[in-house]
Amino acid sequence: MKRKFYILVINIGSTSTKLGLFANEISLFKETAGYKGEELSQLKGMDEKLLFLYKMVKEVLAKHNQSGIKLDLIVSRGGVTRPLESGACLITDSMCQDLKNARYGWHPTNLGPLLAHQIAEERGVQAIIFDSPVTDEMEPIARISGLKEIKRKAAFHVL
Repeated sequence: MKRKFYILVINIGSTSTKLGLFANEISLFKETAGYKGEELSQLKGMDEKLLFLYKMVKEVLAKHNQSGIKLDLIVSRGGVTRPLESGACLITDSMCQDLKNARYGWHPTNLGPLLAHQIAEERGVQAIIFDSPVTDEMEPIARISGLKEIKRKAAFHVL
């Protein structure tokens, strides 16, 4: 019998959190937990926001009778991190510090990897982000030619 790998997927946005639990490629459930944008933004500090979302995840898992499931991996949508290569990236303490401090910018998606990391530590598993929105795989020549184009257009508009 093939072993089942249980993966919790978290996608936090400004007005909802999408959760899914998978056993290998089979979806056990997918749910969107909505909230008002101001509801999340009115919470003070990262810890309050994380607690709000943590409780939401716990409630959704309980609703689907999956509270005690043995997870193998947690996957989150990436936040605003330093530029990364495409693919999977382990959520580390260093990444979490950057996200908490909004070192590269703030967006509600910053909370996803933080939440995934917290749950992963509790469950003794790893957490990753996949294909971060800050993926940067431009070739150096594209950066140079793009910069020249920007300077040319800026010079043109100044005249």
